[in-house]
Amino acid sequence: FSATLPEGLYLILDTYTSGKDSANNTQSVPMIVGTTFANTAIADPGNVGTVTLKDTTAPITKEVVTDVDGTAPNNDPSYNTTDTVYFKLTTTIPNYDGYASDPTLNNLNTIRQLSIVDTFEAGKFTDQTVVSVYDTTKSQKLTRDSDFTTSAESTTSSATDLNKLTIDCQRLVNKAQANTTKNLGQAWDGWESGDTITVIVSGKLSTAATTTTKGSTAGTGADTQGNNNTVQLTYSNNPSDTSKVNTVQGPIVNVYTHEFTIHKVDAAGGNLQGATFQVSTGGTALKFTKDTDGAYVVDNDSSTATTDLVSGSDGLIKVKGLKASKDGVTYTVKETKVPDTYLQAVAPTYTVTLKDQFDNDGTNPARSGTATEAGDDWLTDLSYTYTQDGYKLVTASTSDTSAPTGDTATVKNVTSITQLPKTGAAGIAMFTIIGVAVIAVAALFAVRARKAAQRA
Repeated sequence: FSATLPEGLYLILDTYTSGKDSANNTQSVPMIVGTTFANTAIADPGNVGTVTLKDTTAPITKEVVTDVDGTAPNNDPSYNTTDTVYFKLTTTIPNYDGYASDPTLNNLNTIRQLSIVDTFEAGKFTDQTVVSVYDTTKSQKLTRDSDFTTSAESTTSSATDLNKLTIDCQRLVNKAQANTTKNLGQAWDGWESGDTITVIVSGKLSTAATTTTKGSTAGTGADTQGNNNTVQLTYSNNPSDTSKVNTVQGPIVNVYTHEFTIHKVDAAGGNLQGATFQVSTGGTALKFTKDTDGAYVVDNDSSTATTDLVSGSDGLIKVKGLKASKDGVTYTVKETKVPDTYLQAVAPTYTVTLKDQFDNDGTNPARSGTATEAGDDWLTDLSYTYTQDGYKLVTASTSDTSAPTGDTATVKNVTSITQLPKTGAAGIAMFTIIGVAVIAVAALFAVRARKAAQRA
């Protein structure tokens, strides 16, 4: 804007107010500006009488990554429950030119603020931890309690679910002095404005995590089929009072886990209680604990976890907390104990392969620069592929003898071989048994005939 003023020098103060719902901007530092000159013959006054009020912005990005080092984005964020999930948070140090700082950290109004708040969806993660903090521009690992401090709290009334982590870099950006009384070291002073700060946080996917049997319509923000994690950045926005801050909302990213169901029935299709199964992948039997709904959830941490899954009075065994992948994760389901009075020799074993598909969220600012895809993906499809057992006792339903295609497999037990289907391995078994019986009868008659001939 322009204003007509008497000739002279003026102090320009930026009174812009920024907040959580405002643009990511800060106030400019105060400037002294001169007006143009009156009654002069200067043909080109240049920029006299013009001032540009400069602000600073700081981004905050977030993505799921493959490992503790944040080596690569994880664009297939599917996990077993109790697996550790790693997230990478990235920001830049704002331009603090003209901002006061206080290495003693005693005067609130002159202490520069810079903090990241990472929030895991309440109840869906455990063991939330700040793994590492780096100034990646300078390849400098930052030191807890010297360069930054951390705190954890719960966003609910839970005393144990400390799902909100704060990484406060106040000590770094104020180049804080050592404090032996509080066991705080000297802050590293080699940083510059514009340096990239990278934080790795982790959490274990809880046995209470949301599980799914289907995908969602790709979108942004929190997916109700997934388990989400979000981030905010807070930093000083007023050079005259560093206690005043901008709060910038970063992206929400989701991770997923899945489930399938075993429906145990008798030959007539009635629910069957007391059958025991084991589920394994890669030759290793998975361990489970029961949730409040009676479902079995993958649990690699509990000392009371079991490999045995037992059907209830409704014949159902719900198996939760299972990983999928774009290439497929195959689970072997084996009946290890058939209920009493049922044929023990034909306990079925089958496999189910879980494949997922994702669509990347193109709005995540972590895609900027050379990145083509951030680790921010929505589950759009989940498929189940089965191989039936040799006796064709694993079917789509009690009335459909074809292989299952959805998340539920019907698994039959029989009381005699005559109840087996008359096709495939069951048919061969039936004819084999009949053949053996015929041979046995023929042999019996031959023995009797030989004895009768000897008596004659």
